[in-house]
Parts: sequence; structure tokens; C-alpha cells
Amino acid sequence: MSRKFFKTLVMTGVVAMITTGAYAADDMGDDYKFKVKGKIRSYFGQYTSGKTVTNAAGESVDEASYFQEFNEGNIAGAVERGPMKGYFEIESRAGSSIKATMRQITLDVGNGLNVGVGTFKPKWAYAFSWGAGTETSESHGSGFFSGLLTKLESDGLNVEYKAGDHKMGFTMYEGDLIGKTTGSTMQYGALGKFGAIHYRVGGISSTSDDHTGDTTLAHSGTHVGVQYKMDGMAFSFDNESKTKAKSSTTNNTETWNSVQGVIGVGEHEAIVTYGMGSSKDDSAGAVETKTTDLAVVYVIPVAKKADFRIAYGSSAEDDTVDTATTSFAGVGMMVGF
Repeated sequence: MSRKFFKTLVMTGVVAMITTGAYAADDMGDDYKFKVKGKIRSYFGQYTSGKTVTNAAGESVDEASYFQEFNEGNIAGAVERGPMKGYFEIESRAGSSIKATMRQITLDVGNGLNVGVGTFKPKWAYAFSWGAGTETSESHGSGFFSGLLTKLESDGLNVEYKAGDHKMGFTMYEGDLIGKTTGSTMQYGALGKFGAIHYRVGGISSTSDDHTGDTTLAHSGTHVGVQYKMDGMAFSFDNESKTKAKSSTTNNTETWNSVQGVIGVGEHEAIVTYGMGSSKDDSAGAVETKTTDLAVVYVIPVAKKADFRIAYGSSAEDDTVDTATTSFAGVGMMVGF
């Protein structure tokens, strides 16, 4: 039996035990709560990479369009014992096996204060326009706006305080999540609403350090997002920025601005997302790469937590030397539980 097949079999068994309540066999007590939730998103359509390839005759030609799928499925179980809560999430994506992505335990200290250890991905790092209406980060590889430039997900210590409609906090991670190496990362932020106006603000500070006292590189990131909601409509603006040190004197800065409109059409919904990004080193002679994204997703509900979607996304990249446009046009379905 192959190792990959064995791991998949084990994880499938875990899912089965969660969904059938196999862990609920003992005396639970009055302070016990258990909940399972999940969501599956799947899209299929015509994809154009925008790449130039070499044909059999040795000529450079545009790569032909072809069919492509992107999808994502998640299932999560949450158990509460008095002031303590455990959360476990399993994820499956196109082209990858089932894997556990989140494991966390939080303690409700009281008066709105929560302390947790495990895997965290704070929501204030997400742009309101993330996923461009597809509800999955997998769509970014097919030409849809990401909105996850400052999103972090890893193990660490999380502290949050909630007061009314507002939440703030910070997470300390065990590694350098911007430089993607050893070191440390601090992420902080807040989210909430004032009536019809919702906000998300956050920042990141991380350092690359091999723990020997040698040169340390510093990185940073910020996100500011505002959304205005009204009956049947919502409009948002997000600014995301991340600076990564390539050396002690050279940085690479990536910035994204996006706007999104969500418009109700009877029981249906149209989601339009427009994003503009840039990436450039501050070294002499560096070339700036600019990207423009446009996406339109039309949502048709078929039942509670289930809908059919018509989706189009395009992403044009220009580095002043060449321009390439990635696009996707197709259909999708989403069901949650």
C-alpha cells in the first residue's frame, strides 16, 4: 500500500468519525457542544494561459486555450468544553490529497478576551474582495483576483479581544512567514463595523533569522479595507501592501488596490471585482511589473447554502517588455453544510 494512499485513507477515516460523532461516545456533560460545518466549491471552463510556447516547427506561438477545473473542499469540527474550544479543519484541493490545515485550541478568559495556541489565519488580513466572488483562493491561478496578499496561516499564539461589533488582536508565529524561512512574525489587526460600514485593518512585521546572531532581514505588510453594505448591495475598497527584504539594502514591494461591487438582481447576485497591482525592487534598473484583474461572477441560488455560478476572470500582466493575459470563462457550483 502506497504512503499517499494510506494517508488519504486515514484522513478519510477521520472525516467519517467527525461527521458520525464517533468522538461523542463518552459522558459529555452539560458544558459540551459539538458542531460540524463545511463547504465545497468546484469550477470548470475554458482557460487561456496567455503564455508563448514553441510548436513542432520551432515557431513561437500563443498557447491554445483548453478546459481547466479548480476546486476546493473543507470540513471542520469544533468542540467546546466550558470556556475552552477546539477546532480542526481538513481540506482538499484539485491536484492534491486530503490534508489537515488547521488545529487550534482557544480559551475564553472572560470579558471578551480569548487566548489560543495552534494554527491561525486572522480575517483582518483578508481583502473584502478576496477570491473575486468564487469563494476559493484556487481561482487566483485561473485569472481571478486573489485579495490575500497579507494573509498568513501557520502555528503560533493568538490573543483576541472583542467588544460589541469590534474585534482586535495579534498573532505571534514560530517562523518568518514573509521571507518563508526561520525567524519570527507578528501579525496584528482589527475588524468590525459602524452601522452599515465594515472595516478590516492589519499589519505584519517579520524577521528572517537563523538564530545564530548573524544578519537579520526585516519584512512588513499592511492591509486596509472598507465595505459599505445596504439592502441588496455592497461596495468595498481594499489596499494591500507587502515589502520583502531581498538583502540588507534591497527590498521588493508588492501593492494591490481593489474595488468590488455586489449587486442583488432579484434572488440572484452579481459580483464585479477590479484590481490593480504592482511589484518592483528598489534596486537600480529594476523593472516594475503591473497587473490588472477583472472578474464577474453571477450567483444563482438553488437551495439554502447551495448555488450555481457563471464566472469570468482575467489577469493581464505587463513588465514593460511583454504582456500576458490569463483568463477563465466557465461555470461553478457551491454547496455548504
